[in-house]
Amino acid sequence: MPASTPPTPSSFNNEDQNLSNIFIGREQQIDLFTFYLNRWQQMMADSEPDETLVTAAPSPDNKLQGLLVLLYGRGGFGKSTLLRRFSNIAQASDRHLTAGKPIDWEFAIEGKRGLFNPPPGQEMDATDYYQALCGHLAISLNKQPQDFRQYQVTVKAVEKARKDAQGVVDNLQKDDRYGWVRGISIELVKLAVGTYFPGSGVFMELPIVKSATDGAAKLTQDQIKSLRDKLQDKLGSKFGDYLDAGLRLGLALGRDLHGFARNFPLLFFFDTYEEVDEGDHLLRVVMSSAGKRVGWVIAGRDNLWAGPGQIERSISIEYGYKELIPTDRGLSIDFNTGGIGAFTLSDIKDYFALIWQEYNLTLPHLSESDLKRILDVTSGVPLAVKIAAGLYLDTESLETVTEAVTGKRTIIDQMVRRYLLHARDSQEERAKLYGLAMLRRADQPTAVSAALNLTPEQAQTSYASELSRLHRRYSFIFTEKEEPALHQEVRSFLRQWLLEHRKDPEVIAINKRLKAAQEEVLKDLEERISYTSLQERLEDEEWISAYLDLTEQQYWFDPVEGVRTILPFMMAAAIYQRDINDDAANVGTFFETSVRAPYQDWWKWAEQSLIYLHSRTLSHEELKGLEQLEKLTQQRCPAFPPPIPDYRQELQAAIWWRLGEAYQDEDDTKSLAWYKQALTKLGHMDALKEATARVTLSVAIALYRDKRFDEMIPLLDR
Repeated sequence: MPASTPPTPSSFNNEDQNLSNIFIGREQQIDLFTFYLNRWQQMMADSEPDETLVTAAPSPDNKLQGLLVLLYGRGGFGKSTLLRRFSNIAQASDRHLTAGKPIDWEFAIEGKRGLFNPPPGQEMDATDYYQALCGHLAISLNKQPQDFRQYQVTVKAVEKARKDAQGVVDNLQKDDRYGWVRGISIELVKLAVGTYFPGSGVFMELPIVKSATDGAAKLTQDQIKSLRDKLQDKLGSKFGDYLDAGLRLGLALGRDLHGFARNFPLLFFFDTYEEVDEGDHLLRVVMSSAGKRVGWVIAGRDNLWAGPGQIERSISIEYGYKELIPTDRGLSIDFNTGGIGAFTLSDIKDYFALIWQEYNLTLPHLSESDLKRILDVTSGVPLAVKIAAGLYLDTESLETVTEAVTGKRTIIDQMVRRYLLHARDSQEERAKLYGLAMLRRADQPTAVSAALNLTPEQAQTSYASELSRLHRRYSFIFTEKEEPALHQEVRSFLRQWLLEHRKDPEVIAINKRLKAAQEEVLKDLEERISYTSLQERLEDEEWISAYLDLTEQQYWFDPVEGVRTILPFMMAAAIYQRDINDDAANVGTFFETSVRAPYQDWWKWAEQSLIYLHSRTLSHEELKGLEQLEKLTQQRCPAFPPPIPDYRQELQAAIWWRLGEAYQDEDDTKSLAWYKQALTKLGHMDALKEATARVTLSVAIALYRDKRFDEMIPLLDR
């Protein structure tokens, strides 16, 4: 192709695309980063070199001294893109600092996921963590691990202390006076000695001890003290290398960074940090020891900025960075807030315009309607917009992106993959996230426990802790007013994906649990309240919520059963509580494309004629839908599922009543005929009697004004 010919989409190879270079918005965040970076560099220029030897982890009284920029929040909203932009700013030649190559932890931990994701209740192995961190810091700085000399010396000292401690324990196990040491692993020996405090039972309460198969859980405090004294006596100065190995290694690694930063300050960039932030307390030791001339820019989903009141990250108490960094050196950018949220129509327009400009493309102008379609299919999530743009460049067709099943599926699949990054190797973990996404609402402990696959006993003891763990592990699960939920766009993409895969055995098994839980909630409510009528049920918000929860699970299990369950509710609500049919419609609309004929027609008739709030002036489609529902009640009237009475006669009367309303301003004769038919069916319904009397009187007055006395008198007699 001649250089003067602009490329067209068909000549644009998707593998060569780098749409991550397209950057819009975030000017405020870039300005803030530049301001903090300038101030940090000026502070170092104005102060004397700090050679103070740090000997402890950071705390509110021993704050970190370097620059910290934390980007956190929802996935797909541009944290990685912004971090790369920050990296480019720091690499400018006039900055006079060393900006390390960004480390993307999503790929950096391949083959080591077990290390960075320890079992619940256990801490990450500090020795393995620092070894991995040292390797990646070396790559970032274009160095070798051997260049971290103080760290390598400490590694050898710690290993020597561990071997010596093993020898001490081996000898004690051969001594009959210490028979209680036999069978206890060296790992639990270290844990016992390290957590010893006179009068404390902390060691005994740790999950790893409670589940231990050896004799560790039987150790008394006196035995632990004796073991500690013996090790301290035998190891001497090496006892600290054995007992506080993690601290020694972290401090040594930080001192190496401190030395590297003598000539030019260092700035590290960590991306997808949620993959490794279970070990964040270990990184903080390195930060503290590295000092003020080493800065850190960290992007991840989890909120590490907040204090312990909002987040729980480890077995021990852990502070948020907000409490550990001076205010002039700590910048947090929260992608969970509206100011750094989804793209608007104008953002999407600017984004596509920059693509055309960047790659010199000749493409049709996108109308406002086109942009709205892109917004609808992507929910405005920047990553989803990027995926949609790539599809558009590949296919040259906007319909492929916004209308075709394959286009939507591509966007949904890629978004779900990003959200489930942590859980991709764990079917059990994925199932919990799927369960939470399938719930209509997430403020019911019974349903949430079923989603988390907790037994009744576990729900009593582990409900809160499991939610806390998920909140810690997945940033898109948050607890607001003690109600666990998913971020809106995460829930949206996950539900669309689950709808596509609802027949997968894994999804069916989850929904069976949820459906059984919702059935139990409704059954318990029916037994506890002892309702006397359908109207009484429709006036109880708790019953309404429980019934709609069950309806949603019926839809997940089988959309046909969902329609069968939702129709009687909507018919009854149309005369007793019509405004709640909006909530019912939200349930049915999501699943309507999965409903087969003729049940899809049934749903359409209900949607057309039972949702609106106005009683009269129905459109032709609305009236037709109502008439079709009336025919349906004659042929196979919908009924409520057990344990609720089926109420078929009352539901049929409800449709007749609605027809009476619908015809009231169109055809008085038909209107009164339908009202009369409804009352004939259920003469005991006092509410309908009173309402019909008012309707009859208003019609009689209208006939009197028209001097149609022969029609008026029979009405008054009735």
